Amino acid sequence: MIYDNVQSFLKKHDLRCAKSKMVATSGAFDILHSGHIKLLQLCKRLGTSVVVLLNTDESVRTYKSEHRPIKDWQTRAELLDELRCVDFVVGLHDPTPIGALGLLKPHLWIKGDRPIEEIVEKEVLFNVGCDIIVIWNSEAGSSTDLIARAARAWSAEAGICIEAFAADIEGE
Repeated sequence: MIYDNVQSFLKKHDLRCAKSKMVATSGAFDILHSGHIKLLQLCKRLGTSVVVLLNTDESVRTYKSEHRPIKDWQTRAELLDELRCVDFVVGLHDPTPIGALGLLKPHLWIKGDRPIEEIVEKEVLFNVGCDIIVIWNSEAGSSTDLIARAARAWSAEAGICIEAFAADIEGE
């Protein structure tokens, strides 16, 4: 199910009950790739409900680039919603999930490919009694890498130089 924001999600669902283990993650999920799928499958294996806080288009532009996202929020939300390992997709309107997590209060937070020191939301998670797992999946690449490689391949094939765009994407 898809919700525009955490407040609308919480009006319909209380996943903090004793029978449920809510696992959450967040991100742009712009170009869905194997690293995303592995992370989401792990979320499902470790919990009964998986909530993906999906950055809105505006929030992605804030922390990625003016050229991102490639796919609009609704398309990204619908793709995630079709995955068996995702139960809920919730719009994240801020660049970080700190405020949303204070309201959501998941049991487990799973993030990929960043050291715990760089997880800006860790303090609010500890305050709500949430465990954190970081998985490293570097062989899967990232949406940013995939976009940059596609841009370079397209520019070489079409004879059009878009290296500035690729450099901007890689610099994120």
